[in-house]
Amino acid sequence: MTQFNDSFVRCINDPLFLDQFYEVFLASSDEIRAMFKDTDMGTQKAMLMTSLVYMSDAHKDTPGLLASIAEKHDKDHLNTEVSQ
Repeated sequence: MTQFNDSFVRCINDPLFLDQFYEVFLASSDEIRAMFKDTDMGTQKAMLMTSLVYMSDAHKDTPGLLASIAEKHDKDHLNTEVSQ
C-alpha cells in the first residue's frame, strides 16, 4: 500500500498529470473524444481528482461510496459507458 500511496501523491502533486492523462485519454478513441466535446475541462479535471482521492481511499471500505459513484455514471445518469 505504501508504494501505491507514494505513487499517487507524486501524481496528484504533478501539475501536468491531469493534462497528460486527458491528452492520452481523449486521443484513445473518437467516441471518447465526442463524449467530452462540450465539457468544461477545468471542472472535469477537478472532478477526476476528487474521484481519484475517493478511489485511493476505497480500501477503507466506506460503505456505499463506490456503489454510489458507479450509479452516478451508469446509463440512467451520466451514461459514461463506452461500447467496445
